[in-house]
Amino acid sequence: MLEVKNGSITLYEGNVAEYLRKQEILRALEQERKEKNNAAAAGTERAITPESKDGRKERKRLEANRRQERSRLVGPWLKKVRDAEKQVELLEKQKEDLESRMVDPDLYSDENGWAEAGKEYDRCKRHLERWYDKWETAQEKIEEVDAALELK
Repeated sequence: MLEVKNGSITLYEGNVAEYLRKQEILRALEQERKEKNNAAAAGTERAITPESKDGRKERKRLEANRRQERSRLVGPWLKKVRDAEKQVELLEKQKEDLESRMVDPDLYSDENGWAEAGKEYDRCKRHLERWYDKWETAQEKIEEVDAALELK
């Protein structure tokens, strides 16, 4: 996806729906940042410099808010990543067990056993691919949130 805006061109990975979702996140984060800045400006009478005690406190508070915002936005995706990693680990082990079973020459003499092992192996591979896709999707969402927060 290419965005032409203000005389510059930006390349975005993904399709139009993903681009629009990213833009919505960016707009919401920008609006939140503006509201926080306006509230902070209205509540402070004296100038705060980064070197002053108040400036350091403000910077730390903003950093803490940013971490909390990241946690809120990324938390559900991190859970999905952990769940996918657990499932992938289980399925990889199951696939290895099936592969070691399928190299046994005695299995070839058992037609039903061979057919069942083959079906189970194919099913395991399909499930493994789905969980890899879920993991990848969750990782991409985390990266999107991180990228949107960096622009903030």
